[in-house]
Amino acid sequence: MCLQFGRPSVVDSSYSRLMSITAAEFLRLLPLAAPLGLVSSGEMGALIVDGVRRIQITLSKQADKAYASLKLPQLEVRLDFCQYTAEEKSVFINHFERIYQRGGG
Repeated sequence: MCLQFGRPSVVDSSYSRLMSITAAEFLRLLPLAAPLGLVSSGEMGALIVDGVRRIQITLSKQADKAYASLKLPQLEVRLDFCQYTAEEKSVFINHFERIYQRGGG
């Protein structure tokens, strides 16, 4: 739930995806995704504040995905955006995706 000035506010929008990453690694990289606004983070979530805009991040560990003998961690990541315009949300998500992009080769 998003809060503004101590009152419940409507969650403007949300974004979620399943990522092959551990919660610890996700949180380690998070300051790169939000260098100016990271307020707090815990074991399974974080809060990003930029003025009146807020992003509440909730992490949910899922069952590992197995490919033969290879096991990949699975983490559902949900971002709840408060007071973000569609354009601001798009800019943040594009930056977020670049930070967490996994390359193959």
